[in-house]
Amino acid sequence: VGHEAVAREVLAREQERTQAAAREAALRNALLEVQATMLEVQATTAEMAAEHQADRVQCRRELWAGARAAARSVVVLQRLGWGPGNGRGGLALPKEPQAP
Repeated sequence: VGHEAVAREVLAREQERTQAAAREAALRNALLEVQATMLEVQATTAEMAAEHQADRVQCRRELWAGARAAARSVVVLQRLGWGPGNGRGGLALPKEPQAP
């Protein structure tokens, strides 16, 4: 009877160790999944930041292109005789059209 009790005790401890190892493996897998998700979030955040920066650069380019176009328009208008002088800060129609 003593050997059977020892054998049951050994078997019970072995089962506990197996169950503990299974729980530990499950926790490790869960941790790996969380870490993988965190890496995905970081990658997505970096991608979104890069897109945002590219959008900002594009907007800046378009703004400067618009400013350059406006400056060219002012120069053309001045060459055509339009310019400041109406007393209100706007463009005044010249009294006589001038050739460019």
